Amino acid sequence: MVNILKAKTWKTAAYIRLSREDGDKSESESVINQRQIIADFIAAQPDLNGYAEFIDDGATGTNFNRQGFQSMLEEIKNGNINCVVVKDLSRFGRNYTEAGTYMEQIFPMFGVRFISVTDHIDSYTRPSEMDSILVPLKNLLNDSYSRDLSVKIRSAMTAKRKRGEFIGGYAAYGYLKNPKDKYKLIVDHETAQTVRDIYRWYIEGLSKSAIAKKLNIMGIPSPAKQRFIRDRRDGRPRHEYSREVSGFWTLQSVNGVLENPVYIGNMTQGKRTQASYKNRKRLKIPKEDWIIAENTHEPIVDKATFDKVQELLKLRTKSTLKAGTVHLFSGLLKCADCNRAMERVVVRKKNGKTYTNYRCRTYAQRLKSACTKKTISEEAIAETVLCVIQKQIEVFFDFEAVLRNPDYETHRRSQAHSIEKLISQKQRELDETERIKMGLYTDLKKEIITQDDYISLKSGYSEKSAELSQQITALKSELQSLETQDSMQNEWIERFKKHKNIDSLSRQLVTELIEVIYIHESKCITIQFKFRDEFERLFEFAEQEGENLKSAV
Repeated sequence: MVNILKAKTWKTAAYIRLSREDGDKSESESVINQRQIIADFIAAQPDLNGYAEFIDDGATGTNFNRQGFQSMLEEIKNGNINCVVVKDLSRFGRNYTEAGTYMEQIFPMFGVRFISVTDHIDSYTRPSEMDSILVPLKNLLNDSYSRDLSVKIRSAMTAKRKRGEFIGGYAAYGYLKNPKDKYKLIVDHETAQTVRDIYRWYIEGLSKSAIAKKLNIMGIPSPAKQRFIRDRRDGRPRHEYSREVSGFWTLQSVNGVLENPVYIGNMTQGKRTQASYKNRKRLKIPKEDWIIAENTHEPIVDKATFDKVQELLKLRTKSTLKAGTVHLFSGLLKCADCNRAMERVVVRKKNGKTYTNYRCRTYAQRLKSACTKKTISEEAIAETVLCVIQKQIEVFFDFEAVLRNPDYETHRRSQAHSIEKLISQKQRELDETERIKMGLYTDLKKEIITQDDYISLKSGYSEKSAELSQQITALKSELQSLETQDSMQNEWIERFKKHKNIDSLSRQLVTELIEVIYIHESKCITIQFKFRDEFERLFEFAEQEGENLKSAV
C-alpha cells in the first residue's frame, strides 16, 4: 500500500464498542477499559491532538450498522475526522468481509488513518502491516469467534427454553417476571382478567376485531402500551419506540392472546429466530416448531377453554360488520361432493324480507360441471341441526347407564390387556425374524445356503419385519387411544350434560358438539359430531352386552 496520508496533525476519533456477545470478557473489554487504553495512547502521540469519542455499548460486531459507528462515518465523510483509533481489531468489528472493506478501501479513499492500539497496527506509520497477512487473518479469527459464540449462545438459549426457563425481555400479557426468579412467570392480576374475558368473548361468538373494539371502548391499554405504562411507573428505562406506541388493541394483538399456550401454564418460546450471526433480521418460526415446556407456571385459563378456542380458530369465519359476531355455522358447512366450504348469501326481496341461504361455492363460481347445484336456507339447516342435536342428547342419556356399568370399565381394561398381549406377541415375532435374518449371512459364509437363496430369503424376512413393525405401531397407537379415553370421555359427557334441555342453537353450542356439516344435492344434511369414536365404543359395548344377554336367556 502506498502511503498517501501526509497530514501532520490528525483530527482523531476514538471508537469504542462493547457487545453482549463478548460474554465473560466484558470486564477486560469494558467501555471504561477501552477508553483508558485509547486515551493513554493518544496522549503519548504528539500528532494526535484532542479527539472525539464514539461509543456503541451493547452493539454486535457482526455488522457495521451501529449508531456510534455510523455517526463517526458521517463525520469522516464531512471531513471532520481523518484518524480512527480502536483498542483492537475485534472492537472495530467481527465481520471479516466488512472490516476488510473499511480498512482497505473506504478509509484510504477518505484519507483516514487507522490505528489498532494493542494489535500495533498503524496505517500511517507502518503501512506495510496493512498489506500483510496478519490483519485479514485477525479479522477472520474475530469473524470465526463471533460465529462460534453465536452457535454456543443459541444452544444455551434453546436448552433454557426446553427446561421451561423464561429468557425473554417481557413476559406475555397477563404475566410478570417473578422478582425472586427472573426465569419464572407469575400471574399479573392487573391484566389476567382481561385475558379471561378475551377467551370468554371469543367462545360466545365475538370476532377478534369485535373483541379489539370492545377493549378499546373500555379503555383497556394494549399489551405494548401496558408495558410502556408499567415501565414509566416503575422507573425502568424505555425504548424510544415505546414513546409513540399505540394504546389500541388490534385483531393481531387479540389473536396473539388467543393462540398462546402460555395461558394454560405452558412456557412457549422460540417463536422467532435470527437469520444468521451476521444478519439480525428476525424470522418467524412455524407454530409446530415452537419450544413448549408444560406446567411451568400458574395458568390463567383452563385447558378445556383453551382447546375450545383453538378449535374455533381453525374454522374459517367471517364476522358481520355491524355486530362483529360470527355467523352461526361459519366454518362448519361443506359441500358433500367437492368438500369446499359453503358460501353464505343474503338475499333481500322487494317486500323488505331478508333470506339467508348457503350454496356450493364451486358450482356458483367455477365450472357448472365441477360440482352439482346445492342451495339450502340457513333456517332449514338450523331446524334440522337443532332436531338432530336434541335426538343425539337423548341417545346419550340412554347410554348414561352404560357408562355407569362396572362391566363397561372391565370391558375397556380387557380391550387394553388384549392389545398389550398382541403387541408382545408381534414384538417376539419381530425379534425372531430379525434374529433369523442376521443369521443368514453366517449360513452363506458356511455355504449352507447359496447366494441366490441368501438374497431371496433376506428380502422375504425384511418385508416381514417391516410388516410386523407397522402392526406394532398401529397397536401402540390404539392402546394410547384407549389410555387417553378417560379424560376424553369426561369431557364429552360434560359437554352433552349441560345441553340437556336446549330449545335453540347458539354458536357456542354448535362448535362444541359438531365437527362438520355436509350439505347434499337433495337438501339433505349429514352432521359429523365430535367424540364419535367414544359413541362407537359405547354402541359396540351395548351390542355385545345385548348378545351376552340373549345367550344367557
